[in-house]
Amino acid sequence: MKICQFYKTNNSYKVVPMSRTKSGYYIGNYKVYICPINTDIESFRDLIFQSLSESKQLDNDEGPTGKEFLKLIKEKSLKGLYSSSNYCAVSLENNILTITPQRPFPKWRGIEDMVDSVIKMEYSKDNELAIAQKIIDVLEVSYHE
Repeated sequence: MKICQFYKTNNSYKVVPMSRTKSGYYIGNYKVYICPINTDIESFRDLIFQSLSESKQLDNDEGPTGKEFLKLIKEKSLKGLYSSSNYCAVSLENNILTITPQRPFPKWRGIEDMVDSVIKMEYSKDNELAIAQKIIDVLEVSYHE
């Protein structure tokens, strides 16, 4: 499975390709994509599928440390990122693309999937722009309480 984490802040989209570790959990890669909110849909589409292509299976459990990750995404803290952005996970497996909106756990202890709001779309090259628009639409919704 290919998976990426998306964040929409006030002025940018931040896309983090995720990789599955040997232990079975997902961690952010060392490469993060940041683009302005007003990026055209074609460029956003390209960013989505470039990020998904960089998601991989690792032979170890190594990834960026917390401080390294914050530097990569240009944030001071995860709490700050979670409180000032909307986010979702996007995965691709067997030509099914899944968009999973997310919300913060109480007291900013991480994020959780909104399983009742999951969107599944069949992937094809022809519907990449529709997928990009759907991700933008999902990131417009705030699940903050």
